[in-house]
Amino acid sequence: MVELWWIRGQNGGVIAGRLPAGLTASFEARRRKVNIGRAGRPLVLAAAMALSAACSSPRDSTVGPTSMHAGTPRVAGSSTIASDTSRQQTLPCSGAPLEPPKDFTVLFDSVALPASPTYPNALQTSSQGGHDSTRLFAKTGLWYRPDQAFEIVGPADQHVRIGWGGGPATPHLAVVFRPCSIAQHGWVVQPGGYWLSATSCASFVVRAQGKQASVSIGLGEPCPGQAPPDGPSHK
Repeated sequence: MVELWWIRGQNGGVIAGRLPAGLTASFEARRRKVNIGRAGRPLVLAAAMALSAACSSPRDSTVGPTSMHAGTPRVAGSSTIASDTSRQQTLPCSGAPLEPPKDFTVLFDSVALPASPTYPNALQTSSQGGHDSTRLFAKTGLWYRPDQAFEIVGPADQHVRIGWGGGPATPHLAVVFRPCSIAQHGWVVQPGGYWLSATSCASFVVRAQGKQASVSIGLGEPCPGQAPPDGPSHK
């Protein structure tokens, strides 16, 4: 004679086996004594082991958003871009000490961009050859504070790539920076810019200090409140 427990879980499933230790009250258990042959005993043991494993596993395997660095803003916004390291750049811990230009927009005291309407002109674009998403380039440095984490994500339609530092800079859909120790204090700058398939007034999402803002940057094409590029520019 073998003693069996019939376990009914919250989802209505039923598993037969010996009642595992520590089974929670969320399960309904009914005991039954039945005759079972030697060949059937392994089935009972297997069912009990399966139930025990189910009880010890996490309730939800879904992974939520993670932060770039402890205590810093999330790398999200375009979660697909942010989770794909081949499509985002992590800025190197380097840069030349230099205050940002007065007409750059400072965001969350962390990063400064040539955004409209503060920046008076759209950036000049130069031809890089080819016909893909990087055929035009707008050169400008990126100013930021090395003790602040931030993230910049390009337009949702992905017609613009961004990148700075790295000697030379390479195009990505997003840029992330983690705080680091640099001998200089205050603002630093790294060279780079924007690659694009066609001139436009492009929107970027900037996150820092747990906040988020959307800014517009004229890339060969002025945004509202801006004038055309100050000098020759390719389209």
